[in-house]
Amino acid sequence: MKDSRAKCLVVLTALRFSAGFGTAALRSAVDRGEDVVLCLIVDRELSDGVAGQLADVGFLGEKVMHDLQDAMVAEDRCRGLEYLEQLESEARALGLNVETETREGPFLDAVRELADKHGVARILASRLDRPHVSRLFFGSQVDRLARKCSQPVEIYDGTRLPEASGRACPEPPASPGTTAPTPCQCTVSRLRDPDRPNSGISAKCSISRRCTVLVRKQARRWP
Repeated sequence: MKDSRAKCLVVLTALRFSAGFGTAALRSAVDRGEDVVLCLIVDRELSDGVAGQLADVGFLGEKVMHDLQDAMVAEDRCRGLEYLEQLESEARALGLNVETETREGPFLDAVRELADKHGVARILASRLDRPHVSRLFFGSQVDRLARKCSQPVEIYDGTRLPEASGRACPEPPASPGTTAPTPCQCTVSRLRDPDRPNSGISAKCSISRRCTVLVRKQARRWP
């Protein structure tokens, strides 16, 4: 019987490259014993959005804007394919089983389609190191992906993976200062201040904001 290993989907776009993201994603796959699907998304709407922002503030005329859109899409594709090939080589050097995919189309739809096609256990993405104008347009793209995907989405924060969201967490821990024995690793603590009964409550969840809110509510009930 063929051994079935979990897969992770590493999402790349030229507009969302982060210097350490690819390497961090591959190391994470090695640590978890996963196969890797590297996907490059070329989304014309994303490139058009940046050019449109510049046009809206009067930086570009209509013809120049269209020329810029075409140039940006071509550059994204070329740069993305080069990076995809580089990461594929890195993955094989690490002993990973790796597949590559290239998709042209809306970012969110393309990622969800690939995640379902390959039956991945999680999705790795990055939203850092973008120019200011790009950030204005793309600020919510990865957050939308995390909300709408059925698979957990782990977001590179510039130093490490994961910072996951998009799935329900287990119940928060039952007492202050403990760590839940679950993948969410919720942590709760209460620093007592007799003059401020509700002060010092801290909570953090690596998966979802919802769990953090639940933990905070539970912490406020502790004596």
